[in-house]
Amino acid sequence: MVEAGWSVDVSGVTAVRTTDGIAIDLRPKERAVVAAVALHHPATVSAAGIAALVWGDTPPATAIKAVHNHVARLRRSAVGLLETTAVG
Repeated sequence: MVEAGWSVDVSGVTAVRTTDGIAIDLRPKERAVVAAVALHHPATVSAAGIAALVWGDTPPATAIKAVHNHVARLRRSAVGLLETTAVG
């Protein structure tokens, strides 16, 4: 979920900015995770759902773990951008 204070742009290269317009430097897969979550906003999307959107029909065996790692990095670099729930 996007909290107040963040802007997510998914037209072109996915970008996350503060309300002051400062871009957050994201890795390509982190941008893909943000885009997957933004696609479902405001609904909750599970880690498996994010993995399916990021990797399609051929996810690596470690896809769920990778999603968890990308979300953890996003939560550190963009505090308040994502909200984790019991579902995902």
